Order: sequence, then structure tokens, then C-alpha cells
Amino acid sequence: MVLAQIFAFIAACGLFWWALARRLPAVLEFKLPARRIGSGRFLACLFLLILLPVGSMIFEEMELPISLFILLVALITIMMQDSGKFVLFKRAPFGVVVFSVGLFVMVYGVGMAGILEFLRQNIQILAGLDRFSSLLSVALGSSIGSALINNLPMVMLGDLALRDFGADTGLIYAHLLGCNIGSKLTPIGSLATLLWLASLKFRGVRISLLDYFKFAFIFSLGVLFAAVLGLWIGESFDI
Repeated sequence: MVLAQIFAFIAACGLFWWALARRLPAVLEFKLPARRIGSGRFLACLFLLILLPVGSMIFEEMELPISLFILLVALITIMMQDSGKFVLFKRAPFGVVVFSVGLFVMVYGVGMAGILEFLRQNIQILAGLDRFSSLLSVALGSSIGSALINNLPMVMLGDLALRDFGADTGLIYAHLLGCNIGSKLTPIGSLATLLWLASLKFRGVRISLLDYFKFAFIFSLGVLFAAVLGLWIGESFDI
């Protein structure tokens, strides 16, 4: 995946420069908040960021629920706020959380209705193409699925279908690239996009659906194609 990530990064930089270079101002001005974050709180946040992945791995090795550890970190984060204000709760986009839970319920029902068998049959067809076409087709399929039902449920459905089919590592990587990059085709494709849009809206920055789809189509498909190309080259030359 090293070449895939390098190709994706280069493609993203190139596409952003091509599409947005003339729109951005020559000089950017930033207004710093009147109240700055203290060094102690900054170090505490940095510690939590390091603790989260390390603790998750430790809990997994101990066969303990990772969700309990994440809940503990979340409680510590809440306690680090200004006492009595609970700013995070006031600004939290709970509508996004409810929407995400609803997606998982919907996908579970779709899975019970036979979607896994449908995915397995299509993977079998795509695997019969030449190598680059099969990688790109799986990535595009995962992108479309993620854009429609969110990438987290699509990752699970795709993983199950690929496992039952007995897919090789390359197809699995192509699926993950599609879920992570192609999910940006729609605002509901990833939880990160929903949270960013909610945060921008809170600060008075509004992005129309037309602008979102226009740029998402260019960037997502361009970067995805470059990433799959890097994956294919890496496989071909065993890099």
C-alpha cells in the first residue's frame, strides 16, 4: 500500500492545485482566538491522542472490549473541559450520531436480505477480469457502496463478501481504498465528512450540494484511480 498512498497523495496535491489554485487568495490571514489553549491542556490532549491507538491495541491483545477503553478516553476528554460548561455536549452534532446508528440498522437488514450473496457473485465476475481492471472495479464498487450507505457499513459488508469469496490481498486493499477515498463522493459517505460539514456550518461556512458534488467527483475519482494505479504497480513489481 506504500505506492498506493504515495500516488494518492501526489494526485490529491495535483488536483487541488489544478482546481483551486486560482480561487485561493495569495495571502492567508488567520485570526487567533483571544483565549489560547494552555500548554498543560495541549500536552494532555497530545497524550490522549497517543494513548487512544496504543490502549486500543493493548485491550485487543488482552481480549477486552475496545469500546470500554474508548468510552474511558471520552470521559477523560469531557472532564478536561471547563468545569460546568460542557461545551462539547452543547456543540456535538447528535443528529449525525443518530443518522449513523440508523445506517447500521439499515445495513444489517440489507445484509439479512441477501446483499452478501449479491456482492460475492459480483466479486467473482470482477476477479475474472485482467488484474488492473479487477482492482479498479472492486475499488469503484466499494466507492459507490460507501457513497450510498456510508463507508463503515460498506467496509464490513465488503470484508465479509471478500472473505467468503476467498479474495487475495490486492482485492482487499482495493476495497479499502474505495471505502476510504470513494466515500467522499457524497456527504453521507463518511462520518468524518458529516462532522466536518456540521463543524463548518456551526462557524458560518456553508457549502452547497452542487459545489460539493462537483469537487468531490473530480477529487475522489482522480485520487482513487491514482491510488489503484499505485497498488497495481506495487503488485506487478513486488514493491
